[in-house]
Amino acid sequence: SNSCTQFTGSVCADDGQKSCDGGAACFYARIGSEVINSCNGPFACDSMALSSGDVGPLTDSCNGERACWAVAIGGGAVGPMTGSCNEERACTTMAKDRGTVGPMIGSCNDERACYRMAIGPFKNPSLEDAGVIGPVSYSCNAANACSFSPTLPRQGPFQRTAFMNGSCNTESGCKNYLGDAD
Repeated sequence: SNSCTQFTGSVCADDGQKSCDGGAACFYARIGSEVINSCNGPFACDSMALSSGDVGPLTDSCNGERACWAVAIGGGAVGPMTGSCNEERACTTMAKDRGTVGPMIGSCNDERACYRMAIGPFKNPSLEDAGVIGPVSYSCNAANACSFSPTLPRQGPFQRTAFMNGSCNTESGCKNYLGDAD
């Protein structure tokens, strides 16, 4: 299978644990630290941190189809992650294009819960900054809870969401919050 084609990182498996299991699960992933019981499912961590991104370590995270596909691609940064992003497309393209999310614990565990969270300035590539969120603790655990949040930096006190703790746990509860996504 092509689960680990061009993968860089360290898979740590204890009895009963597995990582990078599933078609293209860690295909082209650039994880600079340990992967423990994570990245399981088709395309789960495919292209993670590709093109100068930074991710890790991952523990009990990114389990589900495309759960963390293209996370931190294009110079973004995510992690460490523990017990987070465990559902189909839960964190797809999170922190893309210079965004930053983390550390994360027990968060983003539902379908598209943190889809495109803290992505970079795709509408205005001349911006020097991108969305920044973290730490994220026990938050965004519902479908679409924090997707597209924040997508672009704002001026003033709402430029960044510095801390999330036990928040945004209802369906679409904080979708587009502070964001500028269409």
